[in-house]
Amino acid sequence: MLWTRPDGDLIPNLAPMRIIMPHLFPTANSAAIYFEQRLNLSHTLAWLQDHNAKGGQQLTFFHIVLAATVRVMAEKPGVHRFIVGRKTWQRKKIELSFAVKKRFEESAALTAVKVGFDAKDSLLEVASKVDAAIGVGRGDALTVSEKEMKWTVWMPTLLLALLLKLQKLLDACNLLPASMLANDPMYASAFLANLGSLGIDAPYHHLYDYGTIPIFVAVGRIAKVREFGDDGQMREYDGITMRYTVDERIADGLYWAKVLDVFRKGIEQPETL
Repeated sequence: MLWTRPDGDLIPNLAPMRIIMPHLFPTANSAAIYFEQRLNLSHTLAWLQDHNAKGGQQLTFFHIVLAATVRVMAEKPGVHRFIVGRKTWQRKKIELSFAVKKRFEESAALTAVKVGFDAKDSLLEVASKVDAAIGVGRGDALTVSEKEMKWTVWMPTLLLALLLKLQKLLDACNLLPASMLANDPMYASAFLANLGSLGIDAPYHHLYDYGTIPIFVAVGRIAKVREFGDDGQMREYDGITMRYTVDERIADGLYWAKVLDVFRKGIEQPETL
């Protein structure tokens, strides 16, 4: 067993509770917690419309969500971690994965892409990298992960099951090659799903017991929200309900609350990105 990994550094001097939790909850889904956050997009949408009306690089709301997630990973490294081999690792790179439809049709194939970011990337830089990755995902050429899946699914079921067990064992022992981790979308900082683009609300999604993703961000549809304010007056605004699934083994509730504050600021004040 190796004590180093190409995608993370072992975290020393963890609190006893943090050390024991991966043993009590050995899988991501056994340690998953679910919560939601309602965001006010009145300023966000106005800012987005004004930016796009000026010409130049066009932005979408999903670009803002991705940039806000990058900001969270940069400013709150306590959630930029993962669990492997029942140990906690600090992730070395900010990488976000999301699903891409080859075409906007029911029968079109679905693939997943992973994009790497720098902690100092601006909203425009994030958007450029995302658009390039979407172009690759929607292209006719197979991605590296698609080629691997195309090869493995032709195996007999038993052989495929044994192969995946072997990979999980090698991963737990930190023996998987860096090239394999680099190309797999399931080895990333977070996975995001833009369900709002389909006109539906965000679901409470599961985590993946394969790979190292400890955070799933589900983006719902933008809709009118009516609620009473602190002054007792009814107000209406464009809002969205975000739903998150996170691995509680990597951080406690107070830290997650601070993470949500950073995320809210990025979404509701996109000019700060």
